[in-house]
Amino acid sequence: MQILSAQLDHYLIVLIRSLWAEFRGEEKDRRHGHCLIAPEELLLLTSVIAPPDLQNEALEWCASYHHFISISRLRALVKTGGSSIEEPFSLFAATLNSISNADWPLFIEKDPLKFETSTTPAPPQCERPSLLYLRLRTLFGVGARADLMTFFLTQGKNDFTASDTAELGYGKRSLADLLIDFVQSGFFTAFTVGNQRRFRFVKQDQMIAILGKIPEVIPPWRHILEVVLPLRTCILQVEENPQAIKTAELHKVLLQMHDNLHRLYLTPPTANSDWDFLSDWILNIVKSYSQGNFKQNL
Repeated sequence: MQILSAQLDHYLIVLIRSLWAEFRGEEKDRRHGHCLIAPEELLLLTSVIAPPDLQNEALEWCASYHHFISISRLRALVKTGGSSIEEPFSLFAATLNSISNADWPLFIEKDPLKFETSTTPAPPQCERPSLLYLRLRTLFGVGARADLMTFFLTQGKNDFTASDTAELGYGKRSLADLLIDFVQSGFFTAFTVGNQRRFRFVKQDQMIAILGKIPEVIPPWRHILEVVLPLRTCILQVEENPQAIKTAELHKVLLQMHDNLHRLYLTPPTANSDWDFLSDWILNIVKSYSQGNFKQNL
């Protein structure tokens, strides 16, 4: 029987391959055409988990299309993820910088891998619903303006506060200024409820008519990363320990990420759950994500 870390990585690699199939315009391994894909979260997953062949495909794509990626969001996500992300992402970034004119940040000094691009991937098919982030970035530029519009188009509600947008990974001040611009455009209105300033997308239908298809499912990728990667790190560290110790350590990590689990509508196992139960619980969640099924957890 495979150890838990190998099983977990299997499903995560299935997930990553499917997401990259969307970016590369492929039909093989495609399971997430109905889901919004966040480019920066995908890159971090790739740098930490993907096998060499998939890393190479990602490097080839980024060598041609790195201008679609938000460096601000990358910085914010790596800062949140900490040491488990800093080293592998820095290696990926150093390699990309060595083969292209990208200037991605390194959080740890790393020498680039020896790599030569062999093909130029086709341009991303931005009309795909899954690539709404890229579609908006081609129109509004890479940054908070495009990502804020993506957020408003995909959250399934009309009214928001500035605080609701903070998870995008941009500065509060810049987001607040953009919300004022959006109101001035006539597509949004602003109003006050109590002491709360709220914003309403009053011309959403007109915007969708211009932009084209919107994805059906909006996975909270940032929160998924904040759950999956710490669990994976813990499993790798404790897997060879006696069952009682590794079970206790995994429970400790689950307790620490209580808020993120709540954001994913996941109820953690009870404190007396054993290792086998915990393993099955984790694998079932990641397996469902790898198959494009987020609704059972959200």
